[in-house]
Amino acid sequence: DDTAFAHVRFMAEDVPAMGYKCYRLEPVPAPRVERPLPEALPSANVIENQSYRVEADPATGVIKSVFDKELQRELVDKSSPYGLDQYLYVAGGDEARTQIVFSDFHLPLAKLTVTPAESSHVSRIIKTPYGEIMTLEGSGLHAPRLETGIILFDRQEKIEFINRLHKEAVPRKEAVYFAFPFAVADPKFSYEIQNGWVDPAHDLMKGACLEWFTVQHWVKVAGKDVAVGLVPVDAPLVSLGDINRGVWPREFTPQTAGVFSYVMNNYWHTNTQQIQEGDYTFRYVLTSGRDLAPASLARLGRDEMTPLELGESVANDKFGDPQTPLSPEPSSFLSVDNPNLVVVNWKVADDQQGTILRLLEVGGTQGTAKLNFPLFRLQHAWVDNAAEANLKELEVSPHSVELPFKPHEILTVRIAATGVTQ
Repeated sequence: DDTAFAHVRFMAEDVPAMGYKCYRLEPVPAPRVERPLPEALPSANVIENQSYRVEADPATGVIKSVFDKELQRELVDKSSPYGLDQYLYVAGGDEARTQIVFSDFHLPLAKLTVTPAESSHVSRIIKTPYGEIMTLEGSGLHAPRLETGIILFDRQEKIEFINRLHKEAVPRKEAVYFAFPFAVADPKFSYEIQNGWVDPAHDLMKGACLEWFTVQHWVKVAGKDVAVGLVPVDAPLVSLGDINRGVWPREFTPQTAGVFSYVMNNYWHTNTQQIQEGDYTFRYVLTSGRDLAPASLARLGRDEMTPLELGESVANDKFGDPQTPLSPEPSSFLSVDNPNLVVVNWKVADDQQGTILRLLEVGGTQGTAKLNFPLFRLQHAWVDNAAEANLKELEVSPHSVELPFKPHEILTVRIAATGVTQ
């Protein structure tokens, strides 16, 4: 609150996919009423909700424990030298020629030094109407300012990490990671690619890079009766089991169940120096369960990487009444009744004849899905190819069409519909 404005933050729940939900902003009554700030919790190093208990080390500020209450087990590898979401600065690789720079097996390995940030502390813990937030503040090598926000939302089985850092310019070879050492015995890794997922121990061709991997929306570590999923919102590269050491292994044999988010490096001899400087934000979302299906992780990843769009309509936006106004009740323009299909895009067709839907099968299944358009009356629908040429017309009802799909298929559908109906 201030004398000239009020900042409102709230949790928008049950917003229809591909749709909207309306909220009304009410003016503050006069005289002005002081509103309470978020409740500060007693001094501690723990936050929790119905699903997780997160604990920081009071001496170092490192996240040393994440306890899954449903599984009744610890998710952080206590034998690891790193804490969860810990900043790692890696120096080395400046030798004249090393494998990490030139990927030549005849060259020596780079002499790397890993320095974790260990000067953080819990600066505050607050209780909000939607959950608990722990904030860590500190510094790391060549990162004089580090701030991490850890959010546990009520009634949501996820943990959100928001890392903000200021990075100094360093005119030498270097790398930066955020470490996620998971307590999973005999780990099996998998991660999402554009239209499927990959097990790096079995699915890659000989000669593929095994030092790092490009993650589309999620990476998973699974063991007996436990699976941990991580959504790297801002940084798509990860190293699995260890940081990139320029060893270039020929078989994927990870030494640990750790996921290392690979956020910076300037190893390549084509890079200019002093390019890794400034203020950065790196966000992650963690979830866990006995078995995390790829389809559920695909939806979580898209939820986190494509957040809700917020728009405010003021009086001037409502001058006159449209001929067919939208109801203020929550509504969806499009829904899909099969959880293994996700909508990738919905756009005007290139030839302006209707709209084009692109859908992706994310569960590795085949079947039929019904696409529902509550606010539109369908006239025609076609299966198209990627170039938007009609291949086969589909039978439509006034507000829906059924569509067959195959595992990992990318589907293109043309929709011809009339305007909004009430």
